[in-house]
Amino acid sequence: MRYLTLKEMKNLAHRYKFRFSKAKGQSFLYDPQLLDKICRVANLSKDSFVLEIGSGMGNLSLLLSQYAAKVVGVEIDEKLCKILDEVMGPQPNFFLIEDDILKVDLSFIEKEKRKYEIKVVANLPYRMATEITLYLLEKGHRLIDEMYLMLQKEVAERLASPPKRKARSAISVIVQYYSEIEILFHVPPRVFYPQPKVTSSFVKMTPYKEPRERWSVEDEHLFFKLVKEAFKRKRKTLLNNLKGSFDEMLLKEILRSMDLSETIRAEELSLEEWAALSNALKEAISNTNST
Repeated sequence: MRYLTLKEMKNLAHRYKFRFSKAKGQSFLYDPQLLDKICRVANLSKDSFVLEIGSGMGNLSLLLSQYAAKVVGVEIDEKLCKILDEVMGPQPNFFLIEDDILKVDLSFIEKEKRKYEIKVVANLPYRMATEITLYLLEKGHRLIDEMYLMLQKEVAERLASPPKRKARSAISVIVQYYSEIEILFHVPPRVFYPQPKVTSSFVKMTPYKEPRERWSVEDEHLFFKLVKEAFKRKRKTLLNNLKGSFDEMLLKEILRSMDLSETIRAEELSLEEWAALSNALKEAISNTNST
C-alpha cells in the first residue's frame, strides 16, 4: 500500500507554500495503521464508489483509491488541490472536484449507483462537520448507502445521543431521523498533523432511503419545525419552548393523550414520540382550521 508520510506532508506544504489553518479545522491523518483501519472498517471493495469530502493532501485519498473502484474527492482549498494533482495524479480511479461540498449537486451519484455501492468516507473539518453531515443526509439519503465520518468526539456523541441524555439536541433528532448512527472508535490527537486539541471519533451512518415512511411522519416540514423550536432553550420545558409557535391548550391536550408530562423536556423524547407528536399536532391544527 502507498502511504503519504509525515515527512512528505511537510515537504509538500513547504513547496506549495501551504499553511495549515486551525480556523478551518485542517488537521490531516497520517498514521498508516489508522488509515488502513478506516478503509477496512468501511468495507471497501472493487464494488465501492467513494465520495471523500476534504481530501486535503491525499493522505486518505491514496488508501481509498487502492481499496475502492472509484473515488471522487471534493476539496475547496486551491493550494491543496494543486498538491492533490501531484499526489493523486498516478491514481487513474481518483477524480477531484474543486468546490465547496455544500454547493455540489449530489445527483451526479445517481449514475454511479447503477454500478457501485455508494459510500462517503471523510475526515471532516471540525468547523464545518455538522453542516456537511446534515447536507449529505438531507440531499443524499436516497443515494448514499453508508457514511463513515471522522468527527470531533463531542460532536459525534451529540449526533448519536439517545433520549434522556444532556448531549441530545435538535441535531441529534434530525440526524437520527435520516440515519442509523454508530460511534465505531475514538481517535487520539497524535495521529493527526497538525495535532488538534481534542479527541476525534469515527462514526458510521446508514441513511434510511425513506425516512418519512420509516418514522411514519405525515408532514416533514412541521416535524422539523417542531424539533427545532422545542430545543431552542434547553433549560425550558418542551411546552414552554413550543407555546410561542403553537396553541398552548392544544399542546397540553396532545401531551396528555400521549401520556407525557407537561414538564417533559425536548431531550427526553424518542424519535417515535417526536413523530407521534408531530402527527397529532398536524391533525389537531387541521381539525381546528376546518371548523
